[in-house]
Amino acid sequence: MPRPGLVAVATVGLAFPLALAFLHLVGSYWAWWDMGVNPAANSGVLVVLYGPIALAGLVATALVGSWAIARRLRFGRALLLVVGCQLAVVATAFAVEARRTGDSRWGDRGVSDFLTRYVERTAAGDLAPERRRPN
Repeated sequence: MPRPGLVAVATVGLAFPLALAFLHLVGSYWAWWDMGVNPAANSGVLVVLYGPIALAGLVATALVGSWAIARRLRFGRALLLVVGCQLAVVATAFAVEARRTGDSRWGDRGVSDFLTRYVERTAAGDLAPERRRPN
C-alpha cells in the first residue's frame, strides 16, 4: 500500500538542505562573476528574498509530488522521483538566475566554467567563494 505521508516527510526534510545548497551555489556564482555589488548586499538578498522563495518552492514541490506521485508508486520509486523533481527545481532556479545575471554576454562557457570550478573546489573541501572578474 502506498504511503504518501512518508514520502512527504522525507522530501520536506530535504527541502531545507537543498535550499541552503541553492543559496551557496548562487552566492558563489555571484562572487565568482563579481558584479561589483557589495557582498553584504548580496548576502542580504539571498537571505531575505531567495532563501524563503527557494524553501517555499522546494516544500511545495515535495508536498505536491508526494501527493501526486506517491499514491501511485511504491515508497522507493516515489521518493526518488520527488527528490529528482526537487533537484530539477534547484537546477532550473540556478539556470534562471545565471541567465538573469547576464552571464551569456561573457561567452558560452561562462556558466560551465563556473560549475567546473565550483565542483572542483567543493570536492576539495574549499567552500569559500572564488572571486574572478570575467573581463
